Amino acid sequence: MAHAVGLSFCRRSVGALVVGAVAGLSGAVADAGVDPAPCNSADVAEPFGVLDLSDIGVFVLAFVQQAPAADLNQDGIFDLNDINLFVTSFKEGCPPIDLCFPDIRTTVEGADFDPAPIQQNYDAVNRTIHLFGPLPFGQLLTSSVGELMPFFNNRLGTLDQCVPGNDVDPAQIALILEQLSFVAGPMPIGQMLVFGPGMDPAIVALLGDLRDLGIGVPDEPVDPTQVLQRQAALALLIADAGSVRVADLFFKTHNMVSAVEMAALMEGKSSGLLASGWCDNDRCCDQGGGPIPGTDRCLDERQWCNLPPPSRAFCSIASDPCTGGGGDAP
Repeated sequence: MAHAVGLSFCRRSVGALVVGAVAGLSGAVADAGVDPAPCNSADVAEPFGVLDLSDIGVFVLAFVQQAPAADLNQDGIFDLNDINLFVTSFKEGCPPIDLCFPDIRTTVEGADFDPAPIQQNYDAVNRTIHLFGPLPFGQLLTSSVGELMPFFNNRLGTLDQCVPGNDVDPAQIALILEQLSFVAGPMPIGQMLVFGPGMDPAIVALLGDLRDLGIGVPDEPVDPTQVLQRQAALALLIADAGSVRVADLFFKTHNMVSAVEMAALMEGKSSGLLASGWCDNDRCCDQGGGPIPGTDRCLDERQWCNLPPPSRAFCSIASDPCTGGGGDAP
């Protein structure tokens, strides 16, 4: 059934009306977090969770073409009601998503008593979760650094607030990201982390600089076989686990994602694409060995394990299974 048109505007008139109404609303851009779904009626263009000129352009074009995307109130009529709804929603902006994540130590029993090197690892986990946590892997791995710089800058602006004890200057991280954006251009972040043949040495060096600052950049592959493994894992992550957020690795369990998503995430871990040398707290996951039958616990072993809320009875997705006999529960 064709949509009726209540008011007809030429492209220029609609554009002037909408842009004029939202002019000067730079605060409407909510880069504190990015959600895989639109945050409100004005969020009609990717990346979702951010209101910017892309949303205005998509809405104006859809309105002129009488496309369904402009029928915001879904009444079958393109009129001022749709325009007013767009303008109002744009002014409201997207709400901040996960401004601060919990300190990862709160998910590890006895974490406060761990030695200094492990405390540094916890700080690195917190820093990385804050910077990348709200992003779904499908967006993070297919976007360039430049495309995500507004998001990164916003997250870095709250790094000290959300990561108590952070000892890394956010401006230093931002500078390296800006340099990486310039050197890598449109290259997707996922492609960078594969470290494929012919990778620009400048990109490799800048990724190393981020790693040195305690940002969760995976180490370079040990051989060409691992490069191929990462390439396969990258495709799986984007296709099968694209809606899983980076923070979910530490705050969700295998029971909270689908089997297909879990398989893709495990491929990412085993290939090294989702692994980092600092993700180590001398613990491992004893699956099924918890105090209640069917639950988990963390044992002593040189790997990573944490038990996220609300139950704190199951290991996180990021946790490594025990490879040996383990030890006493910490």
